[in-house]
Amino acid sequence: MADHIVQKSALVTCDHQGQGQPQLLTSRVKIGGEPAVVVPQSYSVVACPLTTNAGPAPCATITFAKGTTRVKTVEGALLLKGSQGTAIGPLPAQGGASINAVQDTVSAE
Repeated sequence: MADHIVQKSALVTCDHQGQGQPQLLTSRVKIGGEPAVVVPQSYSVVACPLTTNAGPAPCATITFAKGTTRVKTVEGALLLKGSQGTAIGPLPAQGGASINAVQDTVSAE
């Protein structure tokens, strides 16, 4: 099923609203002048407010392993809005991730 391709400025957050910054972008595909995000992907997380009884336990990264299956670049598959992300930090079950503010003109499978 087709879904929207994620661009560099899309809002990616952990479950605790820490904001992610993409690490791998394609130099060949631009959407609205911005590079598309490639998978496998690791986002660095900034300002995750998660705390436990033991103290702060912020998410450090968000990873996405699956993306497009029919559209690919030399760098790999492209990240889709509906892709499932996993937040990784000091806890074994840190949480998930969400992708918002994605461009709504280009879709792929």
